[in-house]
Amino acid sequence: MTFSMPRARNLLLVLALGLLLVSELDSLESMWRRPLFLAHLGAFLIWQPLVAGSRRLNWRDVFLIAGAACVVTLWLNPWIMLVWTALLAALVGGRGFEFAPREERWLHLGALAFLVAFMFTLVLPDLLPAARRDAALAPTVRGWIEVAFALVLVVMLGAAWRVWPQRASALQPAGMYDPVHSVATLLLLLLVGFFGLALMTLTGRGYLASIGISLVSVAALLVAAELLRGLASAPRGGGLALTFSRYLLSYGIPYESWLERLAQLSREESDAARFFDLAIRALGRLTPLEGAHWGGAMPEGGFGAADGAHVETFLIPLKAGSRAAVRVRLIPRAALSPSFVWHLKMLVQIAVQFHASKAREERMRVEHYLRAVHETGARVTHDVKNLLQSLDGVIAAAGVLDDDRQVRLLVDRQLPEIGRRLAQTLAKLQAPPGEAQGMVPLSEWWAGVCAQYASQGVDFDGAGLAEDPPVPAALFGSAADNLLQNALQKRKSEAAIAIRVALLARDGRVEFSVEDSGSAVGTETARRLFASPVESRNGLGIGLYQAARQAESAGMRLLLACNRPGYVRFVLTNRAHAEIADPISIRD
Repeated sequence: MTFSMPRARNLLLVLALGLLLVSELDSLESMWRRPLFLAHLGAFLIWQPLVAGSRRLNWRDVFLIAGAACVVTLWLNPWIMLVWTALLAALVGGRGFEFAPREERWLHLGALAFLVAFMFTLVLPDLLPAARRDAALAPTVRGWIEVAFALVLVVMLGAAWRVWPQRASALQPAGMYDPVHSVATLLLLLLVGFFGLALMTLTGRGYLASIGISLVSVAALLVAAELLRGLASAPRGGGLALTFSRYLLSYGIPYESWLERLAQLSREESDAARFFDLAIRALGRLTPLEGAHWGGAMPEGGFGAADGAHVETFLIPLKAGSRAAVRVRLIPRAALSPSFVWHLKMLVQIAVQFHASKAREERMRVEHYLRAVHETGARVTHDVKNLLQSLDGVIAAAGVLDDDRQVRLLVDRQLPEIGRRLAQTLAKLQAPPGEAQGMVPLSEWWAGVCAQYASQGVDFDGAGLAEDPPVPAALFGSAADNLLQNALQKRKSEAAIAIRVALLARDGRVEFSVEDSGSAVGTETARRLFASPVESRNGLGIGLYQAARQAESAGMRLLLACNRPGYVRFVLTNRAHAEIADPISIRD
């Protein structure tokens, strides 16, 4: 048998109602009435929906609660019983019935109906003189009503036991709670009760007739108010409870209008300081403010009067635990109530959070700009490094040649290509960001690469060049330089490795690949290779990262197609990874 916390809470509610009923029985001796009512208060305090059962109370709270319970019990009379029953019904009515499980929802609706009927049949008549009370409700009828209430409690006990068990670590507040509904329920019950008694006294009508007329009159007033609300501009749905809740939320301020204005400013204004200035000015037009001034963790600003007889100062931290706070001084025309001040602070906090978001956007734009500058500089620096390596290769090749004619042929073949690449590098510094890349025929670019690395011991395979589409010269040049320079650098530490460069252009597919027979790329390096700059002993570690970003902007991909000892293959392609052409293995 499962005895869950929700079930225990519902049983406590039924127990509290049972003790309340027993303490009101006519047949009960007066000496037992107060102890039973005190027990009812204890059951209620355990069940109550306002404070979680896991909260620890200090001794002061315990003494205050115990003292209040004892005072109410000692002074127990029909008036206290009436107010307490109405208050208990209001607390039960404040439950969020629409969010509770079906069984529990029906149980609490039954408890609310029990308390309302209990108030009008057993509690309210006790306020009348004895003769009029007996005339309004005969003792025999009252006895049958008490029996009916007892039977209802038995049914509620079974319903409370059948509530679906749910696990919980402690007695939490009983679901969602709406204080507005509680206040409305309390006022309506007291209004109907007192209006009925007044009508009975003034007109001499019977008790039941007076209560009936009171119920009909109050219901007619509510219906009329609802019809008037429907004719107004308020949104449909929600009834008077929604209207009252909206008023308490806005406290007379056009809350939704100001939020719409705030959202509009957020879309139109990108400067954080100007946005906050316009937002507070808009708030000043909706509220009785003569001026406002702010500073602290944001630029100083303000409008209107600099000082006044009634000044409200708010210190709003930008985030929890942070010492940085925004100081806002509002100068109203007259003294504001605490509720109005609380609402104003809430509205200012919303504006501060919007300002903080705008400030973060500005910082991100600056960071993105600086990052773009850094990446451009790093890319150009890497290109210059590749050019120096090419020059070193030409100088080294010229140093081992004895024939002046061969040296002249080498210089005539290599220096124009190096000069062309240097001009492209300078153009990158002069061209504005986002300028379209220059396009060259693929065959022309391929011829330049073959001529540039002809003396480096690289095997070039252009057999797959069946088409000659235009390609981005900067992208292909950067990818070729980075991949070939890395492979040649690897050859210095791993002698006699083969390097093969292949080009494929067929059926709209373009693939440029660089293969070597050296060691595999490290696992961690391979994982980060194109996602971020990596550490490099011979370079900046940013060349392949930059080339991959260039490929993405051109709608292509640079990837490590194969990575195993003896066969490492990089590919620049315009196709997905699964569509890469089958490679031709390097043969020793």
